[in-house]
Amino acid sequence: MTEPFGKNTKLYTIKNDFLKVKISDYGATIVNLFVNDRDIVLGYPSRDFYETTTAYLGATVGRYANRIADGEFVLNNKKYTLAKNDGYNHLHGGNIGFNRKIWNVKYYSQNSICLSLQSPDKEEGYPGNLYIEVTFTLINKQFIIDYYAVCDEDTTINLTNHSYFNLDGDCIENTLLQINADYVNNTDEGLIPVSKSSVESTPFDFRVPKKIGKDIHADDKQLKIQNGYDCNYFINGFYAAKAYSEKSGISMSVYTDMPCIQLYTGNFLNGTEPGKDGNPINFRTGFCMETQFAPNSPNSADFGGCLLKKNEEYKHKTVFQING
Repeated sequence: MTEPFGKNTKLYTIKNDFLKVKISDYGATIVNLFVNDRDIVLGYPSRDFYETTTAYLGATVGRYANRIADGEFVLNNKKYTLAKNDGYNHLHGGNIGFNRKIWNVKYYSQNSICLSLQSPDKEEGYPGNLYIEVTFTLINKQFIIDYYAVCDEDTTINLTNHSYFNLDGDCIENTLLQINADYVNNTDEGLIPVSKSSVESTPFDFRVPKKIGKDIHADDKQLKIQNGYDCNYFINGFYAAKAYSEKSGISMSVYTDMPCIQLYTGNFLNGTEPGKDGNPINFRTGFCMETQFAPNSPNSADFGGCLLKKNEEYKHKTVFQING
């Protein structure tokens, strides 16, 4: 089923017996994710808000998700200068990232849709003509996102989805969360990683499930810098995280072949934008679990992996196992 979603774009519904997802070709954006008729992602009432927002609700972000320090990196002894759209840094692909593009529908079926995009050489400063596909598929209680890309030059790439989840409609601080990670990045004031440290005996330890709000107000320098949790975890294998609402009974496990996951607790949502139900999208009403390479990887040998060589294929997968 399709329905209009602003000028020249549509909403495409994929569904099975357990889940229903509405995805727009604008930004390859997840607009709705229904579990037993409960929508568990934040979104806007119309496309107009997706065109102007800086919150990236539900969007596919790239060419490089997260931050690149000072909006520049060196590749093959050549410096590339990117848009600085986050203070002195580059964020989520720049001023007109993949979230602001109209994607092509390569194929569409009842339980799957594949969207494609061509990003030309030097777009937002990045090298190479990059072809991207993002495929969304429902299999039983799994919502699967497959990322594919190929480029005619060496380039850097880091694709993710920026959905904000809310499993029960309440403040997310009551959501139970587990993250399968022993290490997290510490950041500077611009949220650029400066070190990698153990989560042991810190508010960032989610190895044993706890409520998001349990330690979020702790007197901790990193929490103050991030205004909550906005941090990159180095995960221990394919199982990355699990969220659970005691109120709704909905659980969501995250699996990925990416090395990291960013926990973001909606620290900059401020009630100035309306949600799909007309109510304001307030502070901490959604959390993100962004599977990724570490922020600023193009400038860090320690955090690498984001290099895509000429004519080689980028293939990565994220799976959301949802029960409720």
